[in-house]
Amino acid sequence: MAKEKIQVGDRFITVSGYPTTWIVEREIHSPTVAPHFQLSQEGQPSRIKTLSESVLLDGNQYKRVPGPASAAA
Repeated sequence: MAKEKIQVGDRFITVSGYPTTWIVEREIHSPTVAPHFQLSQEGQPSRIKTLSESVLLDGNQYKRVPGPASAAA
């Protein structure tokens, strides 16, 4: 079964340590490396990080969580 594609606006929470929520701001394209994404911390948008797709989809590191709109549904 294929994993769902990561899109701008998707939210991920850290699995270990303090549960911090990160929001995907943009995809970084490069012909020579795997897909990467720039994320900002929810509530502190000046805190940013860049992670590979494989790290975000690794359930031991991050877990996708519903956004505010889908949580209300």
